[in-house]
Amino acid sequence: MRPVPQLLSRFLVLTALLTALPAAAGKIQLGEDAVLNVDVLLHPQMQLLKDGAPTGGVGTDFFLRRVRLLLFGNITKKLSFFIDTDQPNFGKNGDYSVAFFIQDATVAYEFADKTWVEAGFILAPLSHHALQGAIALQTVD
Repeated sequence: MRPVPQLLSRFLVLTALLTALPAAAGKIQLGEDAVLNVDVLLHPQMQLLKDGAPTGGVGTDFFLRRVRLLLFGNITKKLSFFIDTDQPNFGKNGDYSVAFFIQDATVAYEFADKTWVEAGFILAPLSHHALQGAIALQTVD
């Protein structure tokens, strides 16, 4: 078992490198008006627990606190879509069979200039960052 300072220093270096990287998204042009955007959100986490290891030392758990896949884009100039999936606590305590579910999914149609009809799993207005996705948030969990 590695000493805690060595584990912690490696984790801090990895965290600094990951947070220093610019956000990237894949944009796939499917046609003249059809576009598919693909974003991935990975939120790594490390937990240290005093006397948590079977040998009585420090127990460590490295896992992905949040894994999200976002798919969004346009089918035509007037028809767009958004899908946000979530797979929380992937690998926590060695469990990689965590449920994968759709958190948000909407379809929008612009029937007049700047006037849309939207349907799906819609966040309530003015609540829980309704105008910004989880990828834009920089929080400490």
